[in-house]
Amino acid sequence: MTFPVVSIAYHSGYGHTAVLAEAVASGAVQAGAETHLIKVDEITDEQWAVLDRSDAIFQSWVAQRAEVASAKAWKAADAVPM
Repeated sequence: MTFPVVSIAYHSGYGHTAVLAEAVASGAVQAGAETHLIKVDEITDEQWAVLDRSDAIFQSWVAQRAEVASAKAWKAADAVPM
């Protein structure tokens, strides 16, 4: 049996969004998913790879700023038509 891979990308300046991200991850684990919490302001190449293989990606509103960087990465890989 394979488990869906769910990544939660977030930025949390004061810790409030981190608490919400952890709650989303907890719910996904309870539903049987493999989860990954990813701080977008500290993202690594390994975490980019995790995002690339994720079945679902949840992101906080602030994390949407990372979309510009991710769109460039996906476009470079020809994964998303621009």
